[in-house]
This record gives sequence, C-alpha cells and structure tokens, in this order.
Amino acid sequence: MALLATRASKNPAEWSDRELLRCVLRNDARAWNELIRRYRPLIYRCITKVTLKYASFFYDTATTEIYTDVMMQLVRDDMHKLRIYNPARGTKLGSWIGMI
Repeated sequence: MALLATRASKNPAEWSDRELLRCVLRNDARAWNELIRRYRPLIYRCITKVTLKYASFFYDTATTEIYTDVMMQLVRDDMHKLRIYNPARGTKLGSWIGMI
C-alpha cells in the first residue's frame, strides 16, 4: 500500500509510461491530463503528417476534428484501445497512440 501512496503523491510528469497508463485506466484525472500533455503534440504531428499529403481534401478545422476523434477512440468502450496496448510487444506507448 505504501508503494501506491508514493506513486499517487509523485508528480505525474515523473511517471513512467507504464505508471501513467495504469493510472489512466483507473480513471485518474491527473493521469488523463498528463497523457494529454505528453502525447497531444505527437498526435497533432501524426495528423499533420497524414493530412499534408491530402491537403486539398481537408479544410482548416479538419486537424482539430481528427484530434477529437482520436481522443474519442482512446476513451471509447472503456478505453479499449489503451487497454489492449501491450508493452511486451516492444512498442512504446507514444508509438501506439501515434498509430491510432
């Protein structure tokens, strides 16, 4: 129990990806905010990289709408996409989120 108390009091920015994901899946608001802080820039880079190839088909607000859709995918079905992430397969959490 002391280990959990130590982790809960630690600054979320110091959490490993594994600790962060564990707390996100427990619906910890601090963890969710940290996940967004860490991975929002990555998600936007991935979106931009794809949409630039098809720029003539997208409008100005498309990037924000796609970002919103990605975030919805992360929380949909009791965070199913986050729950099926398996670090044992050698993929980093950021890479997994970027693929989504």
